[in-house]
Amino acid sequence: MWRKSGVCSLAIGGGEPMLHPDIVRITREAKWLGYYVAVTTNGTMQKRVCADRVHISFDEIHMTDYEKIRQSLRFFKSFVSKVGVNHIVTNLKSLKRALQLPADTFTLLMEKPESSFNDWEKAFAQVPKHKLWIDACLAVKLGIRKTCKQGITSMSLNAKYEASKCSNIKEKVPYHISLEETFEKVKHQKCPLNFLNKPV
Repeated sequence: MWRKSGVCSLAIGGGEPMLHPDIVRITREAKWLGYYVAVTTNGTMQKRVCADRVHISFDEIHMTDYEKIRQSLRFFKSFVSKVGVNHIVTNLKSLKRALQLPADTFTLLMEKPESSFNDWEKAFAQVPKHKLWIDACLAVKLGIRKTCKQGITSMSLNAKYEASKCSNIKEKVPYHISLEETFEKVKHQKCPLNFLNKPV
């Protein structure tokens, strides 16, 4: 049904998706239907998901054991083509430690709704350019992008089938009869993250 509406990729995040008893079946069926599948996990549980990408969150906010993350990266790299680390930047020391992990990409994210970290130029300089990804909200805040593409090319759907532009928006739209109808309502949501307009 979604494929006929033009949906081409699914990003499965949390909470923690590995806690779902059917996560392997869900990802397998999504791949069988032709979706590009990305899964974001905290790395504490290892399951053989069928995904094109797996991202593991590692930073001072998630406080996951470093060796456990290293083991999880090795595990996922054994059968997933690309494995990355998502890192909410709070200080350069923590970032430097994260960059020692064996990942294909490093996505730098800002803490929400407010971030006390501001030295993004130094943070970006630490990551090899071919491995650097940037959080959509951070890209807007820094002027790298004029607007966030979330809500234009994508929407977020939670476990209760409530939709929004992204997971940062508290206002939810009930998933209606069709994907098109729901997405049309999502497009008109206002982004409450007014910190995006604040100077760095």
